Amino acid sequence: MPELSQMIGASRNAVVNALTPWREQDWVRPRAPLCAQNSYPACPSDRLDG
Repeated sequence: MPELSQMIGASRNAVVNALTPWREQDWVRPRAPLCAQNSYPACPSDRLDG
C-alpha cells in the first residue's frame, strides 16, 4: 500500500499536469508564487521567514 505522502504527491502531480494546458492558455493562474524547484505553488524551502 502506498504511503500517504506518495498518494498526495501523485494527486498533486496529476492536478498540475491537468492544469498545464489551461495555464498555457492563460485561463488559470496560480495564486501562490511558483516553487523554484518545480511548477507547484511555493515550496516550504522557498519561504523567506524560515
